[in-house]
Amino acid sequence: MKNRILRAIFIALFALCQISYAADKNTATVFAAASMQTALDDIISQFKKENPDYEIRSNYDSSGTLATQITAAGGADIFISASKKAMDKVSDFLAANSRYDLLENKLVAIMPANKQSPPLTGADEATNTKLLMAWIVTGKMLSIGNYAGDSPVPAGEYAYNLLNSYDANFFNVLTKQGKLSLAQNVTAVLTQVATGAADIGFVYSTDAATRPNDVKIILSLTPLTKIIYPAAVLKDGANKPAVKSFFEYLKSQKAKDTLTKYGFSVL
Repeated sequence: MKNRILRAIFIALFALCQISYAADKNTATVFAAASMQTALDDIISQFKKENPDYEIRSNYDSSGTLATQITAAGGADIFISASKKAMDKVSDFLAANSRYDLLENKLVAIMPANKQSPPLTGADEATNTKLLMAWIVTGKMLSIGNYAGDSPVPAGEYAYNLLNSYDANFFNVLTKQGKLSLAQNVTAVLTQVATGAADIGFVYSTDAATRPNDVKIILSLTPLTKIIYPAAVLKDGANKPAVKSFFEYLKSQKAKDTLTKYGFSVL
């Protein structure tokens, strides 16, 4: 009797493990830069309509935070980063030859749509950037992705490196004034500006486009390095059918058209 009970328990556990394994193979978890949320949610919805047997889960945050999560605890099958630096951080966890450059984005300065823009009357970007910085230090609250620490926000890094190249004391002045808000990710920067909690912020052009009634672009900027989004498969997900299928779908014309619709430049 005891043996029969143990055998039944073993069979039940084995069946549950098989079901769990099958479900895991049909599930893909995507870690992606916060700036991709609107576009990638649309792509995932399209993919699931065509592939109802597969489940795609998503996790959005700053690329630096996601890279730290991957190195510390895993959990991702696919990683789409807003910077090559964050992808480099997880290079040891990537499936061989899976990494490629997916997108390019643009850096912009935004402010609340209902606020008066600063007088940027320069003849070129460099002059207008200096005029903008001079306007900010008159007491304006700046929101920028947290560029410091082990998990930097790429949008913040791009903006910091550019502005710091014009004036190495700029951020020190803002810090002393108490006028610098270091946000967790680019979406948080967008929200702070859209709600008026910050006078100005630096985000990607695709982020600004998601809230046209709340924010306006006052200056397009050319960062010191191009804003490239690499994508890759993690080793743990390399053999999952759902992962393979969705990663290939990202390269399809349908996915490219969707990304273009949301303002990204597909590489």
